[in-house]
Amino acid sequence: GDFIVYLTGSTNFRHAIAVSHPYKGNRKGSGKPEHFNAIRQYIIDKFPTEISVDEEADDLIAIMATKVGPSVIVATTDKDMQQLVCKHYNPRTGIHSVVNEFEALLSFYTQLLTGDTVDNIKCIKGVGPKKAEKLLAECRSEGELYLTCVRAYEDAGEAPERLLENARLLHLRRVEGELWEPPVVRL
Repeated sequence: GDFIVYLTGSTNFRHAIAVSHPYKGNRKGSGKPEHFNAIRQYIIDKFPTEISVDEEADDLIAIMATKVGPSVIVATTDKDMQQLVCKHYNPRTGIHSVVNEFEALLSFYTQLLTGDTVDNIKCIKGVGPKKAEKLLAECRSEGELYLTCVRAYEDAGEAPERLLENARLLHLRRVEGELWEPPVVRL
């Protein structure tokens, strides 16, 4: 079938947003694997490839998946992609899954509580997947998920700006140039 390989370019809007902790700042000195550039070039030469500008390949995938709709299959090992409403395939485990609208939101708001150590996004100290699951268990809408996260940040003594910063770092763009905004919540 038709496919596109998405690769991350050299610029990313998230670096300017990450004021609390450098985005991916924990990767300094880790370096790329020995043949990284050669393999990257081989992929570019051999397959239909798109390289991101001022965002990540993940954003390009999310934008395309949103355009195509829930029938698209996103093939990746990256758990961040679970915030996309579509079919998923993990090539490492061979597992196929389908993520619906609420599961996608739950995945995003769970990360907003737990953070992402891979990308150096520090959210709420002491909140891991189990605690996040407990906090969000009763939520039935995006408004409830959001307000639960707002309360959790407040309870942890975090400034409201930290929630906004982290959400914008974690959120995958669904349209070009998008920057995450809190949902409108009717109380």
